[in-house]
Amino acid sequence: MAKQRRARPGGVDGLNEADPGVLLLADAVKGTDRSKVLLVCSGDLPGVDRHGPRLVLDARETRHAGAEPYASWPTMTASFEVAVVWPRAHLGKDFTQQCIAVASQVLGIGGRLLCAVKKQKGADSIADFMGEVLGNVRVLERTKGYRLLMSEKQDAIDEHEVLARRYSFGDERLGDVELQSAPGAFSRKGLDSGTRCLIDHVAQLDLSPARVVDLGAGVGPLAIWAARRWPSAQVVAVESNSVSASMLRENVKRAGLHGRVFPMEHDGLPSTVAAVRPFVGTTDVTLTNPPTHADAKALDRLLGPLASWHRKGGTTYAVVNRPEMVAAALRRAGAQVQSKAYERFCVLEAKW
Repeated sequence: MAKQRRARPGGVDGLNEADPGVLLLADAVKGTDRSKVLLVCSGDLPGVDRHGPRLVLDARETRHAGAEPYASWPTMTASFEVAVVWPRAHLGKDFTQQCIAVASQVLGIGGRLLCAVKKQKGADSIADFMGEVLGNVRVLERTKGYRLLMSEKQDAIDEHEVLARRYSFGDERLGDVELQSAPGAFSRKGLDSGTRCLIDHVAQLDLSPARVVDLGAGVGPLAIWAARRWPSAQVVAVESNSVSASMLRENVKRAGLHGRVFPMEHDGLPSTVAAVRPFVGTTDVTLTNPPTHADAKALDRLLGPLASWHRKGGTTYAVVNRPEMVAAALRRAGAQVQSKAYERFCVLEAKW
């Protein structure tokens, strides 16, 4: 039996509240009025009030009081005394830079920007960027390979170019469609190899679905491919990342598919949303490139509802590079699962 990976505690991103870098940040903000501390895509800090202003990246994080989607930062006034940034390395250096630039915009004069990062995970380059944006940076503390970096806002700051950074890419599988993307989105600079594998697999099959779900749609490549592949089909595209969901809506509109592809920014399948109720119990095909780093409970929450969404005989096609946990979640949801192995990936076919 394959060994299952243990989920780390601390939230959607796997942020661990016992992490030495998180503890450095928590100690640095203790005693500051929480209403004046903005968490920029950061998880909870131990010993610090959880109820306060924060910018969140994912729909699953909006349960916090005071949470605002990351995309709403331009509407915030420059009034915070402290802005805390926790680098999300898996989303790329450009997203960390964007978070730092956002923090610099929302701080009042004299405000502090705090960031904890491991030396081996790019502390020097992050420090350089903080110095570039705010004109100063220093190391407040070092512990267990981490550095606590701090910059002070001394003057008004012009908006940094990284805040407007966007990417555009195409792929032969998408025809003439060019997808727009941004820092913070999955596979922001090109169609990832797993999605390419899934498209190639499904393209070989004789399918003519009327209703399709793209679960974990990202910026929309699978949803847009499906809508073009099956011109009479309707597609629900579900994405929880606020940056990706924003790009998804834009890409659907640019592709001229807004009448047949319905983008949903939601944590999992949104069965209570009126626009998608007709899909519940009648979905023919689900396409998904699920997060294989998620733990078993998270996969059950994501994939379990598919049992009630699919019509009898409906099929989920999931591309994974570690199939065991996803296959197990689909079986727990009552599906019969078969797999097709490719060079780097496996496509699971789950039928109800």
